[in-house]
Amino acid sequence: VAAKFTELESILYFLFTSLFNLSGDSASLLIGKLGSNGLVGLMEERLKNSRFPTAHEWRREHLMHFLRGFSICAENRNHLMHSSMAWSPSPSPIFYETGRRGQTLIATPQLRELRRVADDMHVYTNYGRALGNVYNNSLADPPIFPPFAFPIPDQPPAPSKLDFSTDIRQLAAPPEEEAGDY
Repeated sequence: VAAKFTELESILYFLFTSLFNLSGDSASLLIGKLGSNGLVGLMEERLKNSRFPTAHEWRREHLMHFLRGFSICAENRNHLMHSSMAWSPSPSPIFYETGRRGQTLIATPQLRELRRVADDMHVYTNYGRALGNVYNNSLADPPIFPPFAFPIPDQPPAPSKLDFSTDIRQLAAPPEEEAGDY
């Protein structure tokens, strides 16, 4: 999950520099100061206030879709990376963390759910990369590459959110066949 998120975050930076038409030095300075949440906020603001020619309205729709997906992936990553694990004989790992309001959040994701989190990040990395390529090619006048080289990608389904809850009664015991060595 950590490696997949690092890759996904680099695509966010690629799209940020493209949307704001920034050079490497300027982009590096802003990326370092703002972090991912700040970049997402600025990009959303820019997209909401930008006027695109009708033929290029897809830019707003696709970039906003990417940002929504990225935010879910980031939330999943943050939950996992900032959680502790309870040492238990449970067949699924038990993650827990203290939320911003002081409450304890707990999740018992099965291995297939953890794999899905990494797979969602992989899907959004590829989507963002394809989106950045078609976006940058469409900005050039005339485009550097023919349109068939970088077609507008299909929007992937929204990533699934990991279920971190304060109500332990909502956490179902995992099936025994999911048992594994964590």
